[in-house]
Amino acid sequence: IELVPPCINTSETGFAVDGNKIFYGLGALRNVGGEAANSAIAARGEKQFRDLFDLANRVELKQFGKRALEMLACAGVFDSLDRNRKRVFESLDILIGYSESVFAERQSEQLSLFGDAEVTLPLPVLPVVDDWTAPERLDREFNALGFFLSGHPLEEFGAQLERDRVETYFSLLERAEHKPAAARLAGSVSKVQTRISGKGSRYAFVELSDTTGVYEVMVFSDELEQSSDFLKVGARVLLDVETAAENGSMRLKVSRMRPLKLEETKAPKGLKIYFNSDAAPASVRALMDREKKSGRGGHQGFLVFCPRADDLPSETAIEVPGDYFIGRKIRQAIGSLEGVTHVDTV
Repeated sequence: IELVPPCINTSETGFAVDGNKIFYGLGALRNVGGEAANSAIAARGEKQFRDLFDLANRVELKQFGKRALEMLACAGVFDSLDRNRKRVFESLDILIGYSESVFAERQSEQLSLFGDAEVTLPLPVLPVVDDWTAPERLDREFNALGFFLSGHPLEEFGAQLERDRVETYFSLLERAEHKPAAARLAGSVSKVQTRISGKGSRYAFVELSDTTGVYEVMVFSDELEQSSDFLKVGARVLLDVETAAENGSMRLKVSRMRPLKLEETKAPKGLKIYFNSDAAPASVRALMDREKKSGRGGHQGFLVFCPRADDLPSETAIEVPGDYFIGRKIRQAIGSLEGVTHVDTV
């Protein structure tokens, strides 16, 4: 069953089902009311919104309120109109003002003798900004939805976790089904609940997630004290855990916890960029050109474009002439571009 992310052009107010797909409802997002969602869906009707200006022209954006619109932008609701979530986020004041002007002008026309005249106001100019990096996009998406939907923060640690023999939660579940087990897990912290025992010592239940699911661990006082500096919502951590059966279910107890940091044992020579959109190569080159003009410098290497399509061999690879900045931040920025599925180092 596919969970389709919330989208201004396909979502209803509540969750909707079509075949083996569940469409995320706009009204289910944090700080977004059902009345405002209903008004946007009614304005959409049978004609999808073309772009952000068409949306502002047909929907009275102030009905949502800026906070709700920020949640919608962070959740990717406007991705079908503009994939650069940071630009949408930073353009909200401009779009709300434009929408107010359109509706005020329309109301004025309706009260005049020429009520059938079409409102034509000059389109505002939106800021030109680079999108949030992939981790930033995911963190903001998590704040809007309460979970990760379009990806997971641990994905960028994939090779490192495999090298360090870090197990997935699902794998541990299978292995510990019939007997106690110990494992090293990784997780992104989503909730921390601190308690006081009958003896007066502090302990905590911590909810985390990895790429296979959500799980909870119990952290006792000694380890809780040592991890207090980094154990916060949004933190990426490594945990050594032991399983124990309790009331017919499995409980995870932490014996050691530490922050998870991205390591690079050696500088990569180049990047392999996988994409499924014809527009992706031009977007990558434009990003690289902007970085070169910025003069920030950094580690350089080569690029390999790896297009993916049904009519192409699975290992199609095209090396791009020249040297390019390929540091970690650039890799994250490339991963956020439309049509780019993932980025590997070489």
